[in-house]
Amino acid sequence: CIGESVILQGSGGIDYAWSPGTFLDDPTAQLPESTPTETITYTVTVTDGNSCVDTDDVTVTVNPLPIIDAGIDSMICENGSLVLQATGGDTYLWSPLTGLSDPQSATPTASPVSPTIYTVLGTDVNGCSNTDSVSITIFTVFAGPDSIVCLNDSVQAFVSGGSTFSWTPA
Repeated sequence: CIGESVILQGSGGIDYAWSPGTFLDDPTAQLPESTPTETITYTVTVTDGNSCVDTDDVTVTVNPLPIIDAGIDSMICENGSLVLQATGGDTYLWSPLTGLSDPQSATPTASPVSPTIYTVLGTDVNGCSNTDSVSITIFTVFAGPDSIVCLNDSVQAFVSGGSTFSWTPA
């Protein structure tokens, strides 16, 4: 996967020369580490103790990371739930586990009791992984603090958290 390394392996000689030297930590090592950003073919030239020379090729295929989408940020009612929807991978693992019906599903039901950011790790058929997150907020209404008022006095009532209000009793 892009961003990962691989150890190349030469054998049968005492001197090694890898070409091109691009993305290699040591192009003269028997076991150089390669961190390519694109698919590349290396040729190793090996010289043994009798000065015999031979070559071989190896191709390192670099796969892109999957584009994982955890869905859109959403709001649910208190004690409510929502089906999350991950795309872009073949297998999934959601976290945190709190409030999830099945953390390995692409479509788990989320029932958080407080605002939660769920992150999904998606892995594709090449074993490459990437993440995305979705924020779930809880819709709550706040009618202000309790108040004490003397007989024949008034108190200002207020509410927050919604767009349409109905007071009971009127």
